[in-house]
Amino acid sequence: MGAYSYLETDEFTGGIVFAKSNIEARRIGANLLNMDDIGGMEVKRRKDLDRFEETGVPAWLLVSEGWRFECLGCGMQINEDEMEDAGLPVTGIVGVEHGHIYCCHVCRMQRMAEYAACKAFGEAFLDMLKGVVTARFPDIEPCFGEYRHHVYVPTWCSPYVVQQAKVHFSFPGMKIGPASLVYQHQANAHGSRITGPVKPEFYCCNGDREAFEALAGRSDQ
Repeated sequence: MGAYSYLETDEFTGGIVFAKSNIEARRIGANLLNMDDIGGMEVKRRKDLDRFEETGVPAWLLVSEGWRFECLGCGMQINEDEMEDAGLPVTGIVGVEHGHIYCCHVCRMQRMAEYAACKAFGEAFLDMLKGVVTARFPDIEPCFGEYRHHVYVPTWCSPYVVQQAKVHFSFPGMKIGPASLVYQHQANAHGSRITGPVKPEFYCCNGDREAFEALAGRSDQ
């Protein structure tokens, strides 16, 4: 496999691909750019980049050749001029093409801290939902561990907000599948978004509805 650069000659967008031949590189590049015709691009062999097939081409190296990217952390345009204006060395650019790219290690560490905080916030929210289940059905021991749960906390929200969360649990009389407690903070009705408090709702398979309603009725007594 060899390295090839591909460039769409109208929009001047492109990248680096690793392929067995020029024509294969054209096809890969056209697919990445969603192009129907492989003829509308310029493809060049880049033997000097062959050594990066396993690791990915360093972004700083491409920027030094005139390429530009966007920092995943602060959003600045990463090119030689912008880096110079910001007083940042091009060699300090973090990341590889087709991966997460940052203008410097500070931006990368800040972004990683945001991801870690979002993950911890989401896991705490899931624990809260599990607590709601056990409080609602104190006479059963629901099994949470056998099922995959879901939570979505967007990193761009400040303070953090859970937009979606779901925990699954087993219950006595279950035959089809687990019940779930669902929290949905975002609504699609008429394009509106819920901004106030949201009440989590219980769901179950239709075939288990009678058993689940019987369980709920016993818990209400």
